Amino acid sequence: AGTPIVRSDSVAVFVASTGTSGATLTTPENSAANVAPAVTFSWAAAANAAAGLLALFHYARFRRASEEAATDEPATPQLAQGPTHSFALWMGLYALSGFCAISLEILWFRMLDVAVKANAFTFGTMLALYLMGSAVGCLAGARFVARLRHPLRTFLLCQCALLAYSGVAVVLLAAWPADRFPLEWYWRYWQTPGDFALGAAGLDLASFARLYLGLPLALYGPPTILMGFAFPVLQRAVQDDPRTSGRKVGVLQAANILGCVLGSLAVGLLALSWFGTTGTLRLLMLVGVFFAAVGVRHFGLRTPFAAALLGLLVLAGLLPSQRALWLRIHGSADESALVEEDATSVSAILPRGPAWGVFVGGKSHSWLPFSGVHNGLGAAPAVVHPAPVDIAIIGLGSANTAWAAGSREETRSITVFEISGPQPRLLHRLAEREDLKDLKDLRRFLADPRVRIVVADGRNA
Repeated sequence: AGTPIVRSDSVAVFVASTGTSGATLTTPENSAANVAPAVTFSWAAAANAAAGLLALFHYARFRRASEEAATDEPATPQLAQGPTHSFALWMGLYALSGFCAISLEILWFRMLDVAVKANAFTFGTMLALYLMGSAVGCLAGARFVARLRHPLRTFLLCQCALLAYSGVAVVLLAAWPADRFPLEWYWRYWQTPGDFALGAAGLDLASFARLYLGLPLALYGPPTILMGFAFPVLQRAVQDDPRTSGRKVGVLQAANILGCVLGSLAVGLLALSWFGTTGTLRLLMLVGVFFAAVGVRHFGLRTPFAAALLGLLVLAGLLPSQRALWLRIHGSADESALVEEDATSVSAILPRGPAWGVFVGGKSHSWLPFSGVHNGLGAAPAVVHPAPVDIAIIGLGSANTAWAAGSREETRSITVFEISGPQPRLLHRLAEREDLKDLKDLRRFLADPRVRIVVADGRNA
């Protein structure tokens, strides 16, 4: 269930399990999985080459058409009506739109990652649907945009609507009765310790559709369509001269990318740790209030923007607490459950009958009190090693493996690397409960002066 890597006569590194099946070490020579990256890179390179060839083909056609038209009398370009709002206003709005878009993407992935008990294809599936929604919105907007009389009004309504939908979806996710359609199936899935996998046992298309199509589309399908729809609306507002169209597209795209970068840094590095997922979403509702206020400023109170402003404020207050959201997605309503979130992950310790289940990112990792395979996973390498003086363990989990690894008297240090920041804190909180008499081994481990827990990626150490 694990392989010790002997560094010297006195140092051993134990790879702890990240699931009940344990962990194994493979080399490029004996792992068929190492073929997958090479194949993936080959397909990506082929796609890039195809895009380049397609561009060259169309460029050649364009050159021929240009040469044929050179002898004709040049036509005077038809200029659109001049913009009614300043270009600087559009730059600021599009930058703020990018900030919201990437911030929401981070929050959506955090929720989806926990809700589906993520597999390797979770992010790819989410990104595919995210981009597909944007593409559908762009195509719809391109057909509709020529009839727009007030692009600013439409753009601001899109931003307010996509933020409002995002808030309503989370409110319903946390508050909808768990035993009623459509949450009934998900509630049962979240209560099971296992996760869904497309393995040799068979292709469960119904479960796949529920987890990787139904849930993400309900969570962020309409908002991504609105994001895409807003792009041609933006171009309709600012493109009034073909001679400046390239510069305007570039400047606006740069502003949008700047907003995306700031959103990713603000949410990924700060907001998730400070406010959690629902707290960060609450702040984004206030950004939506700003969009609505701009609409009120330009179009007056007797417009949908007044209702949007009030609705977004109400939504900010209705959003569930961080604890309520994560307990729902873990399939628990127990008051004694422990759950915590920061930028690294969502961790939970939940009562499961007479035991406690340890979850990281929605996945079941281990259990308390100490027992079973984790005892052997930690103790066996320590017993076999001639002199395990300094031990490093990757993966804290319930701390069972690390506790068992410290069974030799000559061991002077046990360094445990854990990538989930809340995990050590939750174990300390659970150990402080005096009514749980069967956690004496956990308390002994946490009080052991030899133990040092480092929140970091163990591969870097």
